[in-house]
Amino acid sequence: MASTATTYLHGLHHEARPERTGSVLPGIVATAANLGGLASGPLVAGAAAERLPTPLITTQAIFTLAMAVCLVLVLSTPETVDLELPAAEPPRRFVLRPGGRGRSARPARWAPSRSSA
Repeated sequence: MASTATTYLHGLHHEARPERTGSVLPGIVATAANLGGLASGPLVAGAAAERLPTPLITTQAIFTLAMAVCLVLVLSTPETVDLELPAAEPPRRFVLRPGGRGRSARPARWAPSRSSA
């Protein structure tokens, strides 16, 4: 998921600022978000478990609150796809034609094995 998010950040940055090709900013933001998220989760959970009462319930309550905040942020984010554009032609499907040759030098041939039964 982290690599997909990093690629998406690069795409969004390129779309917003096409003149800045080769910018390292999306990579830095993605690295900070990934490492910060991976490091802050156990750190916050450990600190809450050490200092707050009922550590199992408190850490789960903090996690639920964080997920609720993230849900609100996701729902308030504007749509990035323009729904008013006409639908493009659907992509063509890859189809193997019977008896067709591939791009290899030698066409593969299949022959049933003969068993001595």
